[in-house]
Amino acid sequence: VPITDEGEVSFHAISFPAAGVYKYTLKETQGSKPGYTYDSVTHHLEVTVTDTAGVLSLTWTDNTNPGNKVTFTNNYTPAPVNLAVPVKKVMTGNERPAQKETFTFTLTAVGAAPMPANPTVTITDAGNATFGNISFTKAGEYTYTLKETQGTAQGYTYDGSTHTLKAVVTDVNGALQVEWKDNNATVTEVTFTNDYEPNAITLALPVKKVITGNDRPAQKETFTFTLAAVGTAPMPVNPTVTITDAGEAAFQAIKFPAAGVYKYTVKETQGSKPGYTYDGATHNITATVTDTQGVLSVAWTDDGAAGTKVTFTNNYDPADATLALPVKKVITGN
Repeated sequence: VPITDEGEVSFHAISFPAAGVYKYTLKETQGSKPGYTYDSVTHHLEVTVTDTAGVLSLTWTDNTNPGNKVTFTNNYTPAPVNLAVPVKKVMTGNERPAQKETFTFTLTAVGAAPMPANPTVTITDAGNATFGNISFTKAGEYTYTLKETQGTAQGYTYDGSTHTLKAVVTDVNGALQVEWKDNNATVTEVTFTNDYEPNAITLALPVKKVITGNDRPAQKETFTFTLAAVGTAPMPVNPTVTITDAGEAAFQAIKFPAAGVYKYTVKETQGSKPGYTYDGATHNITATVTDTQGVLSVAWTDDGAAGTKVTFTNNYDPADATLALPVKKVITGN
């Protein structure tokens, strides 16, 4: 006789025609349905039929116990399903320094949701990691929160979002299946995005004008110098600077947002003022910006030598003036 799930049922009635002792065995058929443990007990039933003045009556026992109901007990425990929480770290912004930052993520159960052995995981720079497996033993919805620890490393903006994760566990014919939902959307990984933008460093290139030769006239000459980028090197708003007579000045500050090597040229505009010889040199400037744990620094060279001042030398030598002195002889007297 079959029983669906748990419940009760009776065999068809057995007709006993005469007094006597009748013996039976009753077993459950051992099945193979996943998740079920079948009852392997054999019940020994004994029916005693008594004739009392022509009236038959009966009693029965189940394994010597007074008969009531022949009970079989099965256990249902589907095989647990294991699933890890995958985490992805995305980095935007500038190139990070060689000493990469490590980020920490924490998984927290809501209520009695099962947990992995370690509730934290770390990722160095951009990359992927997973929490240890979580073992789910029965169908249901299990809720978690997942956050990134907010750090203080220079240049980094941390992802402050809280991900509400649900593990949706379903029982499909005795086999548990699970999928992750992040804020109700099915996901295969949980993504956190950080940005790296170190504070910019600036450099105002100093220029020096040296003038050799003769004394200059009271009306001093003004000289112009031009800064030009090589490739995509950043530039100041105004790429020129002027110096009147001998002296010093500086270009507007160049703002460097990230580590790298940036190259420039500096030239003097060739004028035509009488008496002056202009410096025709082209100075090749290299600015090397270094990122040390989110702090930028800059050093520069001028034609390969450590930079101090970009120096141009002009000479002042006016053309000679000529004078032919006239002489007059006057004779007086007789």
